[in-house]
Amino acid sequence: MNEQVPKDESIQKPKQVSINFRWQPCETTDDGLLAKYIKASRFLTPKDQMIQTTRIFWLTVAVWQSGDYEQEELEELGRCSIRELQQQIERIARITNLTDEFNLSSSVDNNQSISDEDEDDDGEMEDFEMS
Repeated sequence: MNEQVPKDESIQKPKQVSINFRWQPCETTDDGLLAKYIKASRFLTPKDQMIQTTRIFWLTVAVWQSGDYEQEELEELGRCSIRELQQQIERIARITNLTDEFNLSSSVDNNQSISDEDEDDDGEMEDFEMS
């Protein structure tokens, strides 16, 4: 005879939020160029790149709007986001030769690729993660 073990109702799988996103820009547009660049990445999948860059800005806004976090947690998240956004601004300024216009240091040669600059000592891409 088979005994049925009652389910422990306190152990439930957390609900997941699903977002399906499909982006198919025309190849000859700027968005098409961007999509090809993201798709060809050697370090992160396109999905990871999109999530990572979205998280940098929108997670802080979501945490703030939720009201579920302490002020100290919001501030630390804000610091992490601002540091990463500042690094992105500096990358763009170097690539476009606008470091002087935005009063940024130009310590790295403007011709160096972003992926080379973002590699750590092992040649792996440095990931930005916010918890």
